[in-house]
Amino acid sequence: MAQLFFTIMHCFKEGTHLDEQSRLSSEDFELKNINNEKIQFYDNEKNHIIRFKLTKEFFFISVEYGKTLPRRDKVVNTQGIERDNERKEDEAELQDQLFCLFNFIEDSSYVYISSQNGKGLIKNIIKNKFGIDINIRHTYGNIEEFTKKLSICEEISFTFAEDLLSLNSSIKNGLQDLTGVSSPKKFKIIAKYSTKNSLTGIVKFINNMYAEYKDYNLKSLIVRGKDEDKFETIYNSETFSKKIKNILDKNGEGVYNFDDVYSQLLKEVKNTS
Repeated sequence: MAQLFFTIMHCFKEGTHLDEQSRLSSEDFELKNINNEKIQFYDNEKNHIIRFKLTKEFFFISVEYGKTLPRRDKVVNTQGIERDNERKEDEAELQDQLFCLFNFIEDSSYVYISSQNGKGLIKNIIKNKFGIDINIRHTYGNIEEFTKKLSICEEISFTFAEDLLSLNSSIKNGLQDLTGVSSPKKFKIIAKYSTKNSLTGIVKFINNMYAEYKDYNLKSLIVRGKDEDKFETIYNSETFSKKIKNILDKNGEGVYNFDDVYSQLLKEVKNTS
């Protein structure tokens, strides 16, 4: 058995915020015969074969690839006997694989990718095949790790939903004081910040909101900003694990089977939803 790890990341349309307009849906990928199509392309001395599987809830991409070069003129068998290498210079053994799953369930903007180094390739496939520019960003599940690397805060959003554990929430009471009427059973607030805002005060507010979340007063907390290298970064309270692990057999050619990876990954994703 081999272990195949998937990193949980956020995906949204380029140039948008984390709202309904930014999220991808199955309709973005609805092309004729997309589930039966197999695409081949050559780039950077690598041959690629791409396959897709689209449903209303998920979009799965499989990429098999391998380098055409270098290539040895001779190959040797287990008895040490040499013969000419029959593989041509424009051919490759597709031993490397990349898998990616887009999740459209409810308000999810998650993408599960088997190698973070493959983000650029997935973005290029989506751009060239479907004409959509997307962002794929790292998601933090640890608030302390996130705030340590945060240099600019751009947006904080949180959702409140009343239940027995949230009756005395300061968020709920604060909204009542502000509006003069009873707060709704469920509401969402999105706060957008200028890059000139003091990070110290914002981090204190983030920590206060996280305390509310830990006390079951918030259903979700999402913070979007930039790290010290000016790369976009996201904290999402609903991401409890950064990785999903699949334990699968490779086939006789030493690669994972398309259908096996898809079905096993869906099972793990639904178990963590």
